[in-house]
Amino acid sequence: DAWLVVDKPAGCPCHARPDRPGVLDLVRAARPNDATDYKLAHRLDDGTSGCLVLAKGAAAARALGDAFAERRVKKSYVAVTASKPSKKQGVVAGDMVKARRGSWRLSRTVGDRAACTWL
Repeated sequence: DAWLVVDKPAGCPCHARPDRPGVLDLVRAARPNDATDYKLAHRLDDGTSGCLVLAKGAAAARALGDAFAERRVKKSYVAVTASKPSKKQGVVAGDMVKARRGSWRLSRTVGDRAACTWL
């Protein structure tokens, strides 16, 4: 009862922008009689769709933030591609590092790796 899980569509920002409402704005608009102080427990990129967890109040946000920081929360991602990989199975793994113009890239180091496996 401490969280609300919403299905964030691709293209919807987590945080409001001058030209677009954020997830919290949309939840408040959809629940006008709900006075709950929702907090983002984590974020998804604007172009990413998926389950987004909102904490109901500061204490729930702290507890869930700690769980994410301590890696007690398991996150899974599914990628939808226009074509299949050239190999039948494999792993892409490495650290995510900042690249040009605010984007990210996969490096060959594995200190805090992100990994993708396909079968």
